[in-house]
Amino acid sequence: MKRFDVQHQLFRCFMARQLNGTPNNVFAVYVNGTELHFTLREFALVTGLKCVGKDEDFEFSETPPNRLIATYFGSANIVKKKHLRQCFNDKAWGPDNDEDALKISLLYFIHTFIFSSEKNSATIPRLDFDLVESGRYSEYHWGIKAFELLINSISKKMDALKKYYRIAGMPLAMQVWFYECCSSVDSKIAVRVCDVVPRILNWRTTGNQPTFSYLMNGMFKDTGNTIVFKDITPLDIELAVIQVPQVCVDIEKIPTPAHSDKSGQDIDDFSPTPNLQSKKKHVESVGPSSSPPHKKVKEQPKIPTKELEYQPKVPPVCVSDIGHKLVHNHQLPEGQNEE
Repeated sequence: MKRFDVQHQLFRCFMARQLNGTPNNVFAVYVNGTELHFTLREFALVTGLKCVGKDEDFEFSETPPNRLIATYFGSANIVKKKHLRQCFNDKAWGPDNDEDALKISLLYFIHTFIFSSEKNSATIPRLDFDLVESGRYSEYHWGIKAFELLINSISKKMDALKKYYRIAGMPLAMQVWFYECCSSVDSKIAVRVCDVVPRILNWRTTGNQPTFSYLMNGMFKDTGNTIVFKDITPLDIELAVIQVPQVCVDIEKIPTPAHSDKSGQDIDDFSPTPNLQSKKKHVESVGPSSSPPHKKVKEQPKIPTKELEYQPKVPPVCVSDIGHKLVHNHQLPEGQNEE
């Protein structure tokens, strides 16, 4: 994976441009006259992580001690991220122990990439050790948890008093989603390097940290902006290898923008966001179908409102597939937080 840094001011732009009145599982922004929608579906397309599953399907007895915890963390009741990081860096599994090397590397990948924004003091759930030790980690819906943590950490959090926010979950997923929605991306911010699945592998950042003012007066401005924005849709190849959730969508009228270019001049001066008025619903299927696609209604963007029961037909891209380079090289992906 290419160099990839979280661009924190990009998320301030997302929060400043968030539309009011959206469901809790939808993050919608209004940019240059267009609504863009980030849901679990978009998260799955960008990351390739499994975003289908139920917690009750992954219940383990906690009576016997977990072998990994007992072996590498002294049967501690609480294992923190910093302890896992130290175990990985020290290669505590020793020589000729490929099985445990893989398992510790998988845990490290999960908690430094998928949950990259966790503090070093964060506690790693016993469930994660059980999933890796049992081999069921590849079946688990890591994407749902990472998506929910991300959305809950940034949605409807912008106000006049609070200036600092801790982004949880997997912020790189939302960052890449925004790039994918743009007809062109400022080369000072990010560059497309390939065209593969999942989409998170297609981009690299330039090492620059754009300011809020630079972004609001550039990619996010509403006047004189030549960038065309459009929601992403799954490609045939993505439908073949990624379990893409079906969604129920609302058809809305485009709201009147309530932003001004003033917001790009003062990082603490944010204009109110337009409200949405719900009109009607229909079910959109994103999987293969023999029937012709729905005809698009002009100037009526779609906003997912709730998830339907999923009926996966193909295996997902699993955690070990995405992180295989990390497992072999024992390296932290560039740009990840060391906090």
